Formats: sequence, structure tokens, C-alpha cells
Amino acid sequence: ERSPPGAAAPPPPLWAAERARRAGACGLAVHAKTPAGVGAQRAAALAAISAKIDALVGQVGGMERIRGTPLPLVYVAHLRAFLLV
Repeated sequence: ERSPPGAAAPPPPLWAAERARRAGACGLAVHAKTPAGVGAQRAAALAAISAKIDALVGQVGGMERIRGTPLPLVYVAHLRAFLLV
């Protein structure tokens, strides 16, 4: 699906996570004709996949936070001096 015009696109990792969630939900869908045992297995598998995706999104959030943290000026100066040597 496309975003409405003028709306900001989600970051690629979050877009990929949403697509993975939708694919899992479509692939493991439970309908009225699904046998009870199979439905329970699919629900458990979907919950496990969802938990893994949540963990990945949490890790991406941590990396984004690190990327957005500015380096102290003294540390940057030290790195530049080291690289020049």
C-alpha cells in the first residue's frame, strides 16, 4: 500500500517490519473452516513471529538512538588527531 500524498513515508526498517507482520498474518490466517488444532498451531506461530519482529524493531530503535547521539567535541578532536598520525 502507498502512503497518502503529503504523508511522510515510514522508515525502511519499520516498513519492512509491517510488511513481515502482514505476510505472517496472511500466511497463518485462521478461518471458520480451519480445524481447531491447526488454528491453535497457526496462532502460536503467529505470536512467535510477532514477538521476534517486536524484538527486531526494539533493536532498530536502540540503533537509531545511538546514531542520533552526538559525539563529544573532545572525542572528535582526539579521533581526528589520531587519524592524522
